[in-house]
Amino acid sequence: MISTSQQLKSYLKAIFNESKLAIDTEFIRESTYRPILALVQISLPNGEIYLVDPIVIHRKDLLSNIINSSNLTKIIHSSKQDIEALYSYTNTYPVNIFDTQIASNFISENSNVGYSTLVKNLCECDIKEGSWRTNWLERPLSTKKVEYAADDVRYLIEIKSLLIKRLKALDRFSWFK
Repeated sequence: MISTSQQLKSYLKAIFNESKLAIDTEFIRESTYRPILALVQISLPNGEIYLVDPIVIHRKDLLSNIINSSNLTKIIHSSKQDIEALYSYTNTYPVNIFDTQIASNFISENSNVGYSTLVKNLCECDIKEGSWRTNWLERPLSTKKVEYAADDVRYLIEIKSLLIKRLKALDRFSWFK
């Protein structure tokens, strides 16, 4: 859990040494005109998972630097709401996104499959679904919430690799691109 700007700053070197990362967000949207970012989950290819707490980190530029880096591919599942939440917090849009839901639409008859279904189908793992009714602004985060949040990015990098292989095998990678 990264809960200070100094902690995030110290992890930036590890993050920027990578060419890709998985990212997801948790936010609250009820009774607001815009989403309120409550948590940012980041997974690196080495398996490290960072949970960044934007409620207490006031250096928005540190998170902006990550999502704006054109050298980092951001792997996101169903990215529209995550992009909106990140924009609402940083006032900038993420670049260089690989959306696993869009990629999976090119290989499956079932469109817009959920993340847990994609994890089950491609990684043969079961993860818990549905915490959209959870108050992600409450602190401290329970162990259950932390595990759920980490699972949201745990498999994305592997899923991206599997989707690219399938897209190429079907000669549809250019469609996705």
